[in-house]
This record gives sequence, C-alpha cells and structure tokens, in this order.
Amino acid sequence: HASVACDVAEACGLSVPEFAPATADALRAGLPPSAGVGNPVDLAGAGEQDIASFTRTLDTLLADPGTDSVLVTGYFGGYGRYGEELAAREIATARDMGASVRRHGRPVVVHTMCADSPAADELRAQGVPVFAAVEDAARTLGMLARRTAAGVD
Repeated sequence: HASVACDVAEACGLSVPEFAPATADALRAGLPPSAGVGNPVDLAGAGEQDIASFTRTLDTLLADPGTDSVLVTGYFGGYGRYGEELAAREIATARDMGASVRRHGRPVVVHTMCADSPAADELRAQGVPVFAAVEDAARTLGMLARRTAAGVD
C-alpha cells in the first residue's frame, strides 16, 4: 500500500522526501525491527501487535518540521474485525490520531480498505478525511497541502 500511495501522491504533485535521521530514529524506536522507517513508512504488521503504533507514528511524523502533510494508507479500520477488545482500542486510536492532527495543525488524510468501519467513522468524527480509494486520498491531500502552504484556512 505504501509504495502505491507514494506513486499516486507524486502523480498528484506531492513530494515524498526522505526523513531527517532523527525522525527515522524516532520511528525505529517505536516500531518493530521489520518496519520500514524511510518514506514511505511501513508498519510491517505493527497494527496487529499494537494498534497505538498508528498514533505514535503519526505523532512522530507530524512533529518533524520537514513534514508538511501525511497520507495514512492500508488496513486501519479493519483490525476491529479481530475482536471486541481490538475494535475498542482501534476506535480509541482513531480518536488519538484526530487529537494529534489537531495538535500539529497539518493536513492528514487516511485511505483504508475498511472505509465503512467504526474506526473510520471515528476518524471522520475527529475531522480526519477518510477515503476508500488511495487516488482520492492523495488528490485531496494535495489540495489541502497547497491550501495550507498558501495560508488559506
């Protein structure tokens, strides 16, 4: 998903630069050893093990002054299908992700294969746009990033 999202984002006029070493180190510290901490980040199954890794990763990316926007892509919203406890934690994570987006004030959009899930609904309730197609997510992120860069609210 991440590689396809990169290609689509670049086709929509977004750049996908390498992260600063400090950001890559911070990502590495919060993710499993198999995770990819370059751009794009690949959680490498961290969501199944620790759903809060989505919030930590998003916080780390948004804390980097070199990150002007983030496209989250993949299976977020689908983990709740694995049981009630994980469903509740996924919704709480969606709430935390929304808080992170508001705190940092940078554009974030989510593409998920599970756009009709309770966690996706919670992201929307938190003001985070959610899309079923990565092309729609990237196109929207491009528009939001250009508005933010131009100082338009």
